[in-house]
Amino acid sequence: MNITKFVTSGLFLGSIVLGAVGQAQAANIVKSSIASEAHSNPDTYWSGHSFWLPELESGRFLFDPKGTFNEYDDGSANLLGTIVSELDDTKKWEVDIWFDRTTEPTVKPKKELPKFNYVENGGSIDTSDWYYYNMDEDRATLTGVDFYDGKELNLYQMPRDGKHAFQVGFGANGKNTNFGMSGW
Repeated sequence: MNITKFVTSGLFLGSIVLGAVGQAQAANIVKSSIASEAHSNPDTYWSGHSFWLPELESGRFLFDPKGTFNEYDDGSANLLGTIVSELDDTKKWEVDIWFDRTTEPTVKPKKELPKFNYVENGGSIDTSDWYYYNMDEDRATLTGVDFYDGKELNLYQMPRDGKHAFQVGFGANGKNTNFGMSGW
């Protein structure tokens, strides 16, 4: 039985660090990055995660071992990999989320780091270098593995008005000043 659940509370990718993997092999991939969790404080439980799915009992998920974020020359991007619950390693999802680049003037950076990190306060993070994606909700799924086998989650970008697009850049993960991605 295939059970579909619509996650309406949002997908939180606030802690992904993206690291370069090297030159892309496919003609249409312009950049490929490794996706993992980011930490604001490695000594605290809530400091890092790859996905936060608050409607699920196990809530916080990490890539196992790493995910891949591919950006394409047509303005699309794809996040792929397997995520596993921090609390139960039998709770896993296969991630396949597509995004479309946006340059909407209403899209603004969501600054989650302490203010001193941003250039206007003497820091190194310049949000004008960030770029943005909207989730392609027709191609944004998590497919269950092990405990969740046979289940599928269809994801929706939050808030529904699209105010906060997924942001990519140095400090964009909202946890530290590394290159990363964050979305809601």
